Amino acid sequence: MMMSPHLLPDQIGVFTYVLAGTLSIPQVFVAKQWNLVAVNLNVAIAYTILYLS
Repeated sequence: MMMSPHLLPDQIGVFTYVLAGTLSIPQVFVAKQWNLVAVNLNVAIAYTILYLS
């Protein structure tokens, strides 16, 4: 996920951002860090829309 911002002009960067955001949701959900749950959901949804368009 750390390299994803540098790869964003390419499709692989968008894909890694979505993957990293989605994979980290269970971890922050169990830790009850609700602000990070919201941020990760936002990342996953926004970049999925960008990837599909």
